[in-house]
Amino acid sequence: MRAGLVVVGVILLILGAVLWFVPLIPSSDNFSASTSDCPTAPNCTFAYNIYTASPLVPTYAKLTWSSPEVVTFVAVTCTKSVTSEELDSANTSAEVEAACGTNSTVGNTTGTSGSYSFTIPAGGSLVFLAVTGSSTPPTVTSTLTGTEPFLGLILLVLGILLLILGVALKSKRQKAEAIAAPVTSPARP
Repeated sequence: MRAGLVVVGVILLILGAVLWFVPLIPSSDNFSASTSDCPTAPNCTFAYNIYTASPLVPTYAKLTWSSPEVVTFVAVTCTKSVTSEELDSANTSAEVEAACGTNSTVGNTTGTSGSYSFTIPAGGSLVFLAVTGSSTPPTVTSTLTGTEPFLGLILLVLGILLLILGVALKSKRQKAEAIAAPVTSPARP
C-alpha cells in the first residue's frame, strides 16, 4: 500500500504540473462583429471575443487565429474580468482601460493569420479583436489553447498529500519486524 500511495502521488504531481503549466485544452470559436462601426474611425468594422481566466491562478495560453480577409488583429490581457456589456458601452479608450484594469498588448498583427503565447493574470481576461476597413464585419476563426490551473492545483495538492502519506507509513514488513523484535533490557553493572 505504501508504494502504491507513493506512485499515485507522483503521477498526480506530474498530471497537476502539466495541467497547470502546459496549454493543452483547446477552445475553438468563430466570432464576428457585435457592433458594425468602430468607435474611433468612421469607415471600419470590428469583431471581438473575451476569455476569462481562472480567479485563483494565472492561465498560460496560446491563441491562433485566421481570417479569409486581411484584418488588424489585436490581443490584450487585462487584470480585471471584462464583460461584453462593458466593452459595448465603452466609447473611449479611457473607458475600455477602466473596464480592463492594467492591460498588456500580447498581439498586434495585420494579415490573415497569426499565433501568440502569453499569460492571462489570475482573475483577468483576454480580449481579442479584429478590425477591417470594409463595411462588412470581419469573420475570424480563433483557437485558444489554455491551461487548467485550478484543476492542476488540486491534483498537485492531492499528489503531495499522497506522497507524504506513502512515505510516512511503515511497510508491513517494518511493522512485523518491530513487533517481533525482542525488548532488550539495559545491562546491569
